[in-house]
Amino acid sequence: MRRALLDELRAVLVGPDAPPQAAADFVTKANVMVISVLERRSEIGLRRAPPIGGLIASLLIGGIAGLYPAVRAARLSPTEALRTV
Repeated sequence: MRRALLDELRAVLVGPDAPPQAAADFVTKANVMVISVLERRSEIGLRRAPPIGGLIASLLIGGIAGLYPAVRAARLSPTEALRTV
């Protein structure tokens, strides 16, 4: 009984209908993914677009983080700078 069931299942899974069924499954999954992206397109765009305040803050922080060590290093004498290395 079990052997016959396995043979029947194998015939269904590996039979002549397997390649078209696999293609249909692929198309169905791709369609679901495309539809879900299309439905959330505006939400995805809003999340990816950086707000202008964040841009200004990141430029300000980056500027301070870059200028502060440069100004400190410029104020050191060369001998003092070599001594601290």
